[in-house]
Amino acid sequence: MAAPTASEWDVLAAIDPGLLNFQVQLVDVDRRNGAINENRDIFISVGMQRHSSKPIAYGILTKNTGLIDTGIKILEYAFARQSADGSFPSFLPEGAEGIPRSVSFFFQDLGRSFLLAQNSSWFQSSSQTKGLRDRMNKLIPPATKSLHWLISQEGTLKKHDRSATNRLFFHALAYYLVGKATRRPDAIKIGENFARMALKQQSKEGFFPENRGYDTSYNGVSLQQALILYTNLDANSSLRQDLWQGIERSVAWQKNFFLPSGELATTGNTRIRTGGERFLRRKKTVDYVPLIVAFNYYSKLSGDSTVQMLADRTFAFYRESKERTTRRERER
Repeated sequence: MAAPTASEWDVLAAIDPGLLNFQVQLVDVDRRNGAINENRDIFISVGMQRHSSKPIAYGILTKNTGLIDTGIKILEYAFARQSADGSFPSFLPEGAEGIPRSVSFFFQDLGRSFLLAQNSSWFQSSSQTKGLRDRMNKLIPPATKSLHWLISQEGTLKKHDRSATNRLFFHALAYYLVGKATRRPDAIKIGENFARMALKQQSKEGFFPENRGYDTSYNGVSLQQALILYTNLDANSSLRQDLWQGIERSVAWQKNFFLPSGELATTGNTRIRTGGERFLRRKKTVDYVPLIVAFNYYSKLSGDSTVQMLADRTFAFYRESKERTTRRERER
């Protein structure tokens, strides 16, 4: 099909609000200062602060200024730890090599938050949001400084993250969205180049490779990032048609890996599997939310009801599984 035209706000307004609220509830944030997860006790990595856009999106959609405030605090907590050159300290096991990646992961969320705020007429005009607007605007100068530093790290990111396509999409968003929000054509071009690099790696079957094979969980992450990028592309972007075709092929492949229950099959995965990867000593599990969000975005853009049906079934399965786990923990 021809590449559809819709903004991210067009898509978000059509999605089940329950899914967007579920995303927000999964964010482990200290609402007093914006610290996320392990960053609560001691700052470990700016990449962990990449969750501001969830409360900001749902907050703007529902006109909940408290949620928007939380999202902005997540960003402010990160920038309070910015280094003089625009980078951020990192205490992850990967050391200095991982700092550009961590900043990029944070930036893809930062850029999305900027654009969601900039493209909301209510947020930009309501007397309720004036203080929030002022705080967002104060983040533009430090973001510009960090973007300048991140541009200098383009080669490092390409060198180290070539084998993980989802990371290339993260980098595409980081440069493109923050570049668009801060009016930096050079960053936008770098973002488009990362997206084309990711598309070039797409397999003939349609999946986006991870460690030279497929991974049904990480493919969902790639799809979500690709669709967020797509809904934020300029109307005349030369990337639009190629990106949409890549998304269509990836969705067609991904549809084959759902069990009747809605659970995502992981047999044959290169990363999320039995005996697979760990992060900070914890076993990585299926990252189901990005996949569900991606299928919702695609369904709304394409009108494909079968994709929406899969998204709804998968959401029901994992939401019920999450509720069972929560009940067991409370009973201990």
